[in-house]
Amino acid sequence: MDLLEVPLQLTRVEVEPDDRVLASILFTDVVDSTRLTEQLGAAHYRTRARLVERAVTGAIMANGGTIPSGISLGDGFIGLFATVGQAIDAAQRCTAEVGLTGLHLHVAVHQGELIVDGDRIYGDAVNLAARVCGLSGPDEILVSSAIRAALAERPDVTVVDRGEHTLKGITAPQRVYALVAPSDSRHAVA
Repeated sequence: MDLLEVPLQLTRVEVEPDDRVLASILFTDVVDSTRLTEQLGAAHYRTRARLVERAVTGAIMANGGTIPSGISLGDGFIGLFATVGQAIDAAQRCTAEVGLTGLHLHVAVHQGELIVDGDRIYGDAVNLAARVCGLSGPDEILVSSAIRAALAERPDVTVVDRGEHTLKGITAPQRVYALVAPSDSRHAVA
C-alpha cells in the first residue's frame, strides 16, 4: 500500500473534563529530525515526515488507538490505547512501516493514569512515556516496568532489561526494557 494514499484520520479523546483514565500510551518521535531538516531541506524533510505521519497515525488507528487532538509534538505522536497489546502491536507496526520512509523513530510504551481535560491529556504517565521515548535508540521500542509486567501474557513478545535510568522530572529511577525480535530473545529477561 502506498502510504501517500492512506487518508489521515485523527480521533479526539472524548471524555469529561478532569476525568482520570487508565491507558496504555504510545509515544513516538522522529530520530534526528532537526539535523534531517537542515540536511534535506525543510520541504524535502516535510514530504518524508508526512509519510511518517500517515504510517504512525495509521498504526495507531488500525490497532484501536486514539490520538489526542489537543497536543502538537511536531514530528512526534501520542497514541492512547485501552490495552497493552494494542499499544505494543501499534508500536511494532510503526517501526516497520516508518522504516520504509528512510526515517527512523524513537518509540516508548507505558501504562498509567491520565487526566483528560477536553482534547488534552496530562499526568505523570504522559511525562514518563515521553522521557522513556527519549532513551530509545533508532527504531527501538522501550517499555516501562508496568508494560513489561503486562507482557507476561504475550509469549510472542520478548524484552531485554535496559537497566534503571534517572529521568528528568521523575523522582524515582525507572527500569526500562527493550522489545526484541524473536531471533534476539536469547538475551531476554523473564
